[in-house]
Amino acid sequence: VLRLLGGGFGLAAIAGCSTRSLTSRIPDPDYPGRAASLASESVLPLKQAQAGTQGIGNVVARTSWTKASPIYQSMDRMTPVRNITVHHDGMTKFSSGNVAATKSRLETIRRAHRNRGWGDIGYHFAVDPTGRVWACRPLSWQGAHVKDFNEGNIGIVVLGNYDIQRPNNAQLTALKSQIATLRKAYRVSSGNVRSHRQCPGART
Repeated sequence: VLRLLGGGFGLAAIAGCSTRSLTSRIPDPDYPGRAASLASESVLPLKQAQAGTQGIGNVVARTSWTKASPIYQSMDRMTPVRNITVHHDGMTKFSSGNVAATKSRLETIRRAHRNRGWGDIGYHFAVDPTGRVWACRPLSWQGAHVKDFNEGNIGIVVLGNYDIQRPNNAQLTALKSQIATLRKAYRVSSGNVRSHRQCPGART
């Protein structure tokens, strides 16, 4: 169970979208088969929407790790945000603080997701082992990270495989801070912050 407000965010919560094998295979977050309806209200808080920002909080810009643009015709507009889901990437163990290594890992995930026919990397944010938060899929577009539960759901991936490693304090601090910022911006209740396995219909 996620207990972010109480300061406890355990290994089991991050490992909620674990893979069946401990390989470098990119896990499948399950893109939904149905299209989302267009939101009748602004997805981004007004100031961010007017500024056209792709992230909320202190994040590293998407353009710093990829020059590729999303394929917008293969994506759905985000509906009003009601949920936040935390994942790990489930690949190999990853503890590097090297910026180039993080960029490479993000690009590997993005390309794997594009190869499945998705419009972009499935997550909205990523947290690396040093606690840097990276902007991924623009928040104005629905993610691809929980089957049949992507509408209005912000996806955050913690880079690494937390079936075989443990999160460090920098990661947990950054994750909690980013979630707190998003919760405040979108008025998301603590009960609607979940790990992958806690989402309705999610695979175990």
